Amino acid sequence: MKEIDVSFENKGENVSGVLHIPKEETDKAVIIAHGFTGYKREVQIVNCARSLAKEGFATLRFDFRGSGSSDGLFRDMTISGEVSDLEKAIEFMKKKGYNKIGLIGHSLGGLVVILVNKKYISTIVLWAPSISIKKLITMLLGRKIKTIEKQGYAPISWDGKAIEFIVGKTFWEEVKNKFPDVTEHLLSLKIPKTVIYGSKDMENNLKTGVDMRKLLYPSNNLKIIKNADHTFSKYEYEKPLIDYTIKWFKKWLK
Repeated sequence: MKEIDVSFENKGENVSGVLHIPKEETDKAVIIAHGFTGYKREVQIVNCARSLAKEGFATLRFDFRGSGSSDGLFRDMTISGEVSDLEKAIEFMKKKGYNKIGLIGHSLGGLVVILVNKKYISTIVLWAPSISIKKLITMLLGRKIKTIEKQGYAPISWDGKAIEFIVGKTFWEEVKNKFPDVTEHLLSLKIPKTVIYGSKDMENNLKTGVDMRKLLYPSNNLKIIKNADHTFSKYEYEKPLIDYTIKWFKKWLK
């Protein structure tokens, strides 16, 4: 198995990624889309990419523009911009000769996966996807929304961390007016799909956890990992997350 740094361009900016290539040649590939304020080097993403490659799936993990080592500023990120980045990632993998492609999306990345053009996509796996994004972002930003609407941006930080992210008005306007809820988009998908949640995922328990049970119950494609949080932050949560993800792609990405 090889891991190589790769990049591709979108709207004049560089998008940085890492491609995991299995030992044996394959036409099957998986692309992983990280979440809001996330990046391609998160432990769960790296471990999943390596595990998928060991099982014979070429895997691309990349940073959306404005995140990680890709070009751009986080304050300029938008949902439609991330959809565009993911479509370029799909195009990049198609040019590499991978004709059977699956997608993984975590949190906001899950929403992006739901919205992306599925022309070349065989199946998707959603990790704690943000379906009712307006409710979620409203909760996360709180009073900062007024600042964003007044001055066009506001700094935010998570869990008392020193790292700040500047959230721009364009992102908030899209959340509020264009993509407040993507339930209908999810329902309209005609490809195999599965959703994985942690039972203690407070960030998405506003509405989406309940909705997912109703949306996916007939197909029994909802996986709940006991005690897991939004980021599946411990090995005891990460292992079943990755095991189930690999099992899914073995079944549907053929």
